[in-house]
Amino acid sequence: MRPSFMTPMQRMQGWRLWVVFTIATVIVAEVIVSVMSIVLKGEIYGDYLVTGLAAAGIVAPVSLALPSHILEGLAWRSTLAQPTAHPCSSVAQIRFP
Repeated sequence: MRPSFMTPMQRMQGWRLWVVFTIATVIVAEVIVSVMSIVLKGEIYGDYLVTGLAAAGIVAPVSLALPSHILEGLAWRSTLAQPTAHPCSSVAQIRFP
């Protein structure tokens, strides 16, 4: 079976995932800004690249942090909603005649 794209992403957690996600977002944003600059103006302007870099560098971590925070909150709530076993439930039950 061929490993999927998600396999390496599942191994990365915390700050490593944030860094990879941010770098990938910045690269994609810079490519989009470059292509749009060529299409609209005929050349690539440096100020557009800096603007794209700043926007992607700010938006990427925030867009990852918000869903992560929401999912952690939902996971925490679901653990609180699960019933816990009573401490005496593991004790052998005694039957009286």
